[in-house]
Amino acid sequence: MKKENIFLIIKELLAFIIIFLCQNSFAQGRKSLDNEFGIGKFKLNSDYDLYEKDLKYNWIDSKGTEFYDYIKGDIKMLYGQNVKTINLAFINNKLYNITVVFGIIDETIKWELIDLLKEKYDVPELIHPNNHIVYIARWETGKTLMHLEEYTCSSPVFECETHLFMQSKSLAKLLE
Repeated sequence: MKKENIFLIIKELLAFIIIFLCQNSFAQGRKSLDNEFGIGKFKLNSDYDLYEKDLKYNWIDSKGTEFYDYIKGDIKMLYGQNVKTINLAFINNKLYNITVVFGIIDETIKWELIDLLKEKYDVPELIHPNNHIVYIARWETGKTLMHLEEYTCSSPVFECETHLFMQSKSLAKLLE
């Protein structure tokens, strides 16, 4: 009878350890997203002045968000993928959104990119919106919203492209 009790205790202890490790790894992945708070050298909430000489003005929306193309050309790869373009958006001269355009990537590469991001930031929420977007892989924390989107080839704007977006949630609140 004692062997059965010991076995039961060990079994419950192992289950607890597994659950704890899974939750801890989830927290660590999302925590690193907040700790990095940006992509490469681009840090959310940083000042426009840090990037000014490397930007080309694109447009401003009705809420005052200013959109720029990053034109320095020094970033050729991110997350192991070729970068087509990088776009930055500012609210009140603070970096609000980073958009990395990977362009057209094949199916195998797409899943490698998702796996790499999953390994780094944890399992994303997958959304299939049934419009011109094939999927959205979404990671969200208290400070950051990041999503990887693949557009259909019938998309009127981003034909067949894959984009990675990262936004500052505190600056996004200013747009509400």
